[in-house]
Amino acid sequence: MLDDWSNLRIEQKIDTLYVTGGMDAIVDIESSKPFYGNDRSKNLISYGHVDVIKPDHSGDIRYTVLRKFIEALDTSKKPEGGASSLTGSPLFYRYSLENEKFYLVRKFDHDISEALSNSNIWLSGPPGVGKSVALTRAILKDGWHLLYLTLDGFNEMSADGLLREISCLLQDRTGLESKKLPESYTRSDCLRSITTTLSSIKQQRKIAIFVEEIPITDDAEYSKFINNAYHLSTLQDSLHAQFRLTWVFSSILDPSRYFKDQGVKLRERFCFSTIEYWADSDTEKLFNLICCKLNIVFSQEERIAILSAVSGSPRRLKMFIKARQTESGSKKELAELLSETVLETP
Repeated sequence: MLDDWSNLRIEQKIDTLYVTGGMDAIVDIESSKPFYGNDRSKNLISYGHVDVIKPDHSGDIRYTVLRKFIEALDTSKKPEGGASSLTGSPLFYRYSLENEKFYLVRKFDHDISEALSNSNIWLSGPPGVGKSVALTRAILKDGWHLLYLTLDGFNEMSADGLLREISCLLQDRTGLESKKLPESYTRSDCLRSITTTLSSIKQQRKIAIFVEEIPITDDAEYSKFINNAYHLSTLQDSLHAQFRLTWVFSSILDPSRYFKDQGVKLRERFCFSTIEYWADSDTEKLFNLICCKLNIVFSQEERIAILSAVSGSPRRLKMFIKARQTESGSKKELAELLSETVLETP
């Protein structure tokens, strides 16, 4: 791809900016731009593969680097102003209110909304079943201000190390100047830093801090991380703030397996819930909704094969349909495309 990009002289035809994530553990920097030393690139050192494209406010560097690039373009190359033409998509990955009409509401969504109104939440379940989507929807639909933090890219970091990153990410999401903790930081240092950040928030709104992509696999460290989450949940008591704060965690691992002797106090602070793979009837409803909106037709035999392959995962279903809509995907046999997009998907 990089050879083609160079041979076709793309940069002579299109104004280009390469933005890379310093914490990206999936794609290295050398694979993200045509040649070493390219002066049209920005490396955002604090972000990983997932959150590098998810700015939270107008002062966020992930937004400002793009804005400055667009502002520097010739007038003839800038898009015309006017109302947004975004209308949502039935194949959305990250939920926004624009996508509500494409969201399949289930009883589970009512349970999540009820839990959010009364408690901090920790939702666990296998990948691809819609944990993040369901939680984000509940937060936005209920009028909370969302501060989204992903720990993606901080692999092999300790529980206290992740707490330090939560402190740094919160400073960024709230638009504060980053004040790095000393190398010899303690858990108490992190909690004080987070308290200071939260105390600086002036708005009188409900705020939900959503933390996901927890990379810990060691049992002892996971137990420590859960204990740190408990301490985070107690910060509201000392804030004396004009807003209500709730913490929302999402994980593949079931946290109850790591409670040790913390179970009672954790259940006082969190509503722990699990989400499983979708029932066949719900998956079929989502399939019908997507096919109707996109005007896609499958034979009954194809439908049975697709629903069987996705195994109750809305993510797998959407990945397959996205691939089927491409020129190359539309030419492949159903079994081959399912094997490439669904069967190998974790």
